[in-house]
Amino acid sequence: MVVSDLQQGSRLDALSASDWPSRIELVLEKVQAAGTSNASLQALADPGADAQAALRVRVNNAEGTREHFRLRWEDGPAVEVDVPAGQARVVEAPRRPADAPGVLTLEGDDQDFDNRLTVAPPLPARVRILYVGNGDALDVAKPLFYLKRAFPTTRLRAPEIAVQERLASIDPGTQLVVVTGALAPSAQVALRAHLERGRAALVVLDGPAAPPLLPDLVVGEAQGQDYALLTSVDADHPVLAPFADPRYGDFTKIRFWKHRRIDERRLPGARVLARFDDGSPAWLAVPIGKGILYLMTSGWHPADSQLALSSKFVPLLHGILEASAGLDSGQSQFLVGDPVTIPAEKTGTWRVRTPDGRVETLAPDATAFTATDRPGLYLLEGPTRRPFAVNLDPAESATAPLPPEALERLGVGTRPAGGGNLARAASTREQSFRASLEHDQALWRWLVLAVLLVVLAETWLAPRTGQASRARSEA
Repeated sequence: MVVSDLQQGSRLDALSASDWPSRIELVLEKVQAAGTSNASLQALADPGADAQAALRVRVNNAEGTREHFRLRWEDGPAVEVDVPAGQARVVEAPRRPADAPGVLTLEGDDQDFDNRLTVAPPLPARVRILYVGNGDALDVAKPLFYLKRAFPTTRLRAPEIAVQERLASIDPGTQLVVVTGALAPSAQVALRAHLERGRAALVVLDGPAAPPLLPDLVVGEAQGQDYALLTSVDADHPVLAPFADPRYGDFTKIRFWKHRRIDERRLPGARVLARFDDGSPAWLAVPIGKGILYLMTSGWHPADSQLALSSKFVPLLHGILEASAGLDSGQSQFLVGDPVTIPAEKTGTWRVRTPDGRVETLAPDATAFTATDRPGLYLLEGPTRRPFAVNLDPAESATAPLPPEALERLGVGTRPAGGGNLARAASTREQSFRASLEHDQALWRWLVLAVLLVVLAETWLAPRTGQASRARSEA
């Protein structure tokens, strides 16, 4: 027997994972809330950093008869919103008084557990990228020219691209290292330490020399064709996930004028992400320590290919960057239970101040904060300060009841239940007990009656049997 409000936001997918036992019947008892009107708030996207920008929210009227609501920032003016029952409407929230965290509230329904939307403005996250190679950022023939333009500053990220022609050291806060030339043995030690921290490195082959950290790899220049094309792309890999849609996964229009041949069998554990039409690997992912070294056998600058001029170039580089551990997305809106990535800077202690005032100090090797167990405003404190908001999952606000057949479609054996079923079930059990008791009592009555009949028969037969015996004796 299950007692539940059977709201539509319930997660039922697990019920379809196995067959419901045929001998077990499920009785549902529905709990009816005192008030049935419920509307909720949901932010459509992270609010902009502009203090004058209006936040767009979805007001969802899940159930009930009320249609008129009020939307306001705490201690601010209200805006009237009309949303028919069972529908949703996208509206602009009142203008924010300042570029600071705030709480948007909805008034007018019976259930207030989902009427507060905590909002924190995003702060551009610093992203550190180290480029090792020719440092001329104004030369259109060099890879650095295109790399800088692939990582512009946005409202969520503020990339910092440092350049070293000869690698000397790698800052611990660096997320991505891009290498376009040979490295000295001492520099390779620093690169390995970078990868051991779970970070990413991109190595572009520009000649027959073995790439860094892969000394056993034999590299040769491809010959015998004017250009090569990509004919096999592994869209199942997270780096190439944006190209899984067939509309965006066609790489055959990109021409590669030069590329190098390698034997991927010399790289245990390596995964080929793309191949050229001659069968040789174009892009590979090689695990080293906790990180991944991405290897390109052709560059993106004009002397090697048309990749930098393709629409695939920017998503590809961003996919490699996002594979690096400790990358701060700049996101400021989360749901209860979501992990929050800790910035890569390890120069100090990180603490998180929770909505109830608790302060949690994070371990030095922590990469994420996972105790987002209640909605409200959190504050990440350390070398930098960053507020972030945690709100309820919108599915929690889908309080309208499930249709009766929802569980039956998942194969759950249910028996219809309505109001008063618990009382009726108790009454039925009581009646069954009484019937069984009366049945047992009837059996005893018949047994007592049988005993009485036997006694009466013996009483009636005893004198007659005695007289017959005396008569035979006298004779």
